[in-house]
Amino acid sequence: MKDPTECAAEDFDQNLASMKQARIAGLTDVIELQTLTRTLLQHEARRIEQKSGAGHPRVERLKARLKTNLELINTLVVEREVYAVDVPEVPEDSTLVHGRIIDENRRGIRHLVVCLVDKQSSPVNDVADSVTDNSGYFAVSLTAESVKRIRKNNPNGIFLAVLTPGGELLHRERKPRVLETGARMLVEIPFDRRTRIKVDEPGKPPVDQPGEDEPATDTVVVPDVIGLLQAKALESLKAARLDVGELKTEPAPDQAGRILSQDPAGGSRVDAGAAVNLVIAVSGNVKVPKVIGIKLVSARKKIAKHGFTIGKINYRASPDIGIVLAQKPKAGTEAVAGSAVGLVVGKEVEND
Repeated sequence: MKDPTECAAEDFDQNLASMKQARIAGLTDVIELQTLTRTLLQHEARRIEQKSGAGHPRVERLKARLKTNLELINTLVVEREVYAVDVPEVPEDSTLVHGRIIDENRRGIRHLVVCLVDKQSSPVNDVADSVTDNSGYFAVSLTAESVKRIRKNNPNGIFLAVLTPGGELLHRERKPRVLETGARMLVEIPFDRRTRIKVDEPGKPPVDQPGEDEPATDTVVVPDVIGLLQAKALESLKAARLDVGELKTEPAPDQAGRILSQDPAGGSRVDAGAAVNLVIAVSGNVKVPKVIGIKLVSARKKIAKHGFTIGKINYRASPDIGIVLAQKPKAGTEAVAGSAVGLVVGKEVEND
């Protein structure tokens, strides 16, 4: 028979989870309603503009409502993203470094890899990477033993780094972090979706950041490409003067070849040349590529190209430093598109 206190705790947790799901569902309903309202406003604005011209007072009022509507949708989406975050439970003596990667609208940016690196921007051994979810949330958990080992090998601290799924370095913190056993470190990383490479280093200005005297970038409206075939979607983005960002796949046999989601959303206003990330439906499982025997950076790119994400990376002493020694699942086996591939990578042999 269960302890009454234990039963009460379980009931409390279940009630909290139910309330959370109800809140998320409610926000989703309101977002869908506002999105439908936006579509109706756009159709009405185009109808009056074609009939009476762009200068008609009602067109101006509708455009003002569309701007307010888009701001409201963005606020609701951000609230839903934050509410949906599930902070992992870790042992009391473990260290948790977690937070969100957000854009200029505070929207989470998904599918970015967050890892710990040393001052040479090399990955810290025996620490699993974290991939941001739909809310832009990431969590890196370290055992007390890992923290002790990291502090010994990196007495001046380590850095949080952000990479593309292909292993391209996008951002590295300027100031090192000294890890403490049992600490809970909450981090928010503002990020420009247009950024290709940005490494903050002491004495060196951030790369790809416009100066104060540079003119503002031309802005465009992101087309809605959800439901379109991939080729048609790419044509639409090109016509709108936008680049294609990360291409991901998800199993959806009845929608194979079509766009399941996009980021930024259709109707958003962004700078010309900004990247739009797409999720494309595939028919089902995909063969896992072989990455054993190649460098970690190349393995990241190859895995992403085949529609998978990077899983846990473990390191093993080997003469083949930085080379992939093992992978799971094995090459040639079939796995769900978008699932993770774990790696074992060679590291320098430590001399006693």
